[in-house]
Amino acid sequence: MVSYYGMSEKLPNICYYDSTGQQDSAFRSPYSEERAKVIDEEVSAIIATQYERAKSILKENADKHRQLAELLLEREVIFTEDVERIFGPRPWKKREDEIADEEKESEAAEAPKNEAAKPDEKTQEAQASEETDANHKDEASE
Repeated sequence: MVSYYGMSEKLPNICYYDSTGQQDSAFRSPYSEERAKVIDEEVSAIIATQYERAKSILKENADKHRQLAELLLEREVIFTEDVERIFGPRPWKKREDEIADEEKESEAAEAPKNEAAKPDEKTQEAQASEETDANHKDEASE
């Protein structure tokens, strides 16, 4: 995350990854030793922070984990509904729901464009109808 994507407060928006494969990392690095230390510090900080976060989440939900373990021992197979009953619904959307929402938004954005195209179609249909009416009048007058 830090050296490939620049996802760090100390090293934002910097990518040190050579995707061309031309660099022989055994002989040289695209950054200095000092920069390597900063990258190591940032990676260590991220790991330490997330480790503490994980421990906190596990401690906060210890009773729920016990309930889940008991249910697994009792039934061996559990379903989404069982997990939701114990832990509650996810605080974020399922990926499939996000995709469905994106498709709806895309369709909604396309609707005005499609509506704008319809008057031209109606105009063409009206012109064709008028031409047909004019041809019938001409035939009737002959």
